This record gives sequence, structure tokens and C-alpha cells, in this order.
Amino acid sequence: MDHHPIEAERRLEVWADFVRILSRREESLLVAVKVQTDARRRRILVVDDNRDAAETLAELLEELGYTSHVAYASEDALAVASRFDPGVAIVDLGMPGMDGYALAEQLQAQRSGIRLIALSGYADAHRRMRSEQVGFEVHFVKPIPIQLLLDRLDRTDTR
Repeated sequence: MDHHPIEAERRLEVWADFVRILSRREESLLVAVKVQTDARRRRILVVDDNRDAAETLAELLEELGYTSHVAYASEDALAVASRFDPGVAIVDLGMPGMDGYALAEQLQAQRSGIRLIALSGYADAHRRMRSEQVGFEVHFVKPIPIQLLLDRLDRTDTR
């Protein structure tokens, strides 16, 4: 086929317009994904069988601009996580029934990329090591040091 230079030029212009449209659309998608990721990072599931402690922490997080949800048992936390899609779970390790370690493993299987923060009344080396082994990025001892928690929540890296 013999193409005229003008036809070839028009085809190039059409192709260039198509590429520009795709680039703008891709950029918009990347922005949407970033906004969604940032919003998920700010959704926090607080899991503690101590209702007062859980509610107080959740209220504080809400005051600081996070969206929080509370569960008082591991089984409830799994159900809540499937609806709430938290980016972070703050988990008491010493709960009756399914403990916080087992919950952490199930949350990770259910929610890809969830960040886990352990909360415990104990600080011994064994519990800290076990926390790390199951995927908690940090192990805080009660009462939770709020500034350290906030610093951890603001971090983008998890270790």
C-alpha cells in the first residue's frame, strides 16, 4: 500500500492523542489507588477483650483522624475485618478463646497487607519473639504508649 505523508501524519496524531488519553487515565488510576491505600492505612481495627481499654483507644484514634472499629473477641474481629477492611489491627495478645497470635495469623490470611500491632500486659522476651514470628511489626506493653503508637501508625515501612 502506498500511503500519503498526510495520512501517515494523521495516524501519528491519532496515535499520540490515544497515548495521551491513556497516560492521563493511568495517572488518574494511580492517584485513585494511592487515595484508597491511604484511606485503608487510616482504618484501624482495635481488638481487646477489655471493653473499656478498646473503646478508649478507638475513641482516641477517631479524635486523631483515624477511622476505627472495635471487636472484643478474635472471632468477632475476623468478621469485622471482612467488612471493614482495616489497614492496621491493634491486637491484645491475651484474649480468651482464640488468642491474639492465632488471630494475627488468620487476619494475615484473610487481609493481604494488613499491618499488625501487638498489645500485651507482658513484655518478656518469649512473647516478644512470638509476636515477631507471627507477623506483628511491633509489640507494645499496656498501657499503650500513645506517642509511640502514633509514630508507628504514621510510618509507611512496617519494620
